[in-house]
Amino acid sequence: MADNIKIREALSKRDPVALLEAAGQDIGALKAAEDVIAARAKAEDKGPGKFVLASQGLVGWLALIGVALNVFQMYSNRKQFEQQRTSEEARWRSEFDRAQAADKHNAFLQVSGLITDGQVDRRLLGYALLGEFMGDKDYYDKAQLMLEERMLAETQDKQFDEQHRNALRVIVRTLSATKDCDALIKGASAIHKLKKVRDLQLSGDDGIDTPVEELYADFVRYIYGHALVVCSGKPDELKQVRTEIRVALEPYVKGANDKDKKINGNKLVAQYLRDRCFDEPQGGQNECVTLFTAFESHCKELEKDVKQKAQWELEKESCNVAGAALVELKHRAALAVVTPEEGHHEGAPGAQGAPQ
Repeated sequence: MADNIKIREALSKRDPVALLEAAGQDIGALKAAEDVIAARAKAEDKGPGKFVLASQGLVGWLALIGVALNVFQMYSNRKQFEQQRTSEEARWRSEFDRAQAADKHNAFLQVSGLITDGQVDRRLLGYALLGEFMGDKDYYDKAQLMLEERMLAETQDKQFDEQHRNALRVIVRTLSATKDCDALIKGASAIHKLKKVRDLQLSGDDGIDTPVEELYADFVRYIYGHALVVCSGKPDELKQVRTEIRVALEPYVKGANDKDKKINGNKLVAQYLRDRCFDEPQGGQNECVTLFTAFESHCKELEKDVKQKAQWELEKESCNVAGAALVELKHRAALAVVTPEEGHHEGAPGAQGAPQ
């Protein structure tokens, strides 16, 4: 009789001999036992079913899709946050710009009130404060127009005293407070309005109004002097600034012909700039070193340019004045000594009266 326990052990060990002994000494049974062992081994070696594989694949794909969705959600959240932040920044920037524009407008109105004040000190403050708007493209035209109108108003008073003189000087200096060559050309052209008003109201027998002639030196010192630096490398624009002033100085310029008058006029402009710089305290003279250095650079470029030979002939004498002035200013700067007595050269038109 077969031993069931031994049969199970033989099956678990895959031992056909043990299985035969347990089942009995029968060749047929042995064969059957081997078949049973082979069938069991085949059954055990058989891999997972299609359903199991499909399930495992589906789980994998679902995991990948989940990761992708996670990444997309993070990207979407970040994008939304950045858009919201950009929108907030634009809103606050717009609000800040609006507030800044409102503050600037209010400040301009307040300054406008100062320049028409009856007290001269308040007017002087207003003229100086308008300089803050000369570099603003939104307010420059308004500021320049107001300064020109106030220049005429200050000039039209027949009691042209030192207060009006100081006011006009501040106005001219404020007109120069820009870094735009075109603006400086416009500022220089204001000299003609000044000249016309004073010629009509206060001209003497010789047609020359000495007090306002002093203001022409202010135009040279501040507007033309500033143009030497701002318009560096722009000879045509610099020439326009000087021409506006030189034309106003024609009553003081002598010459046998038009060419001589232009040469002498250019020289007179350089002399006014030199004399004004020599009369200034040391701080102003240090600034003048910069102006005359730019003047010298302009002259050197003009002399080298063969196409500008005719223009060089017109400016050569003024360049000689500028070169000598630069040497003197550098010498004074080295000594750091203010010497007003040296501020007037013999034969040069001074700032205190009409040139002879």
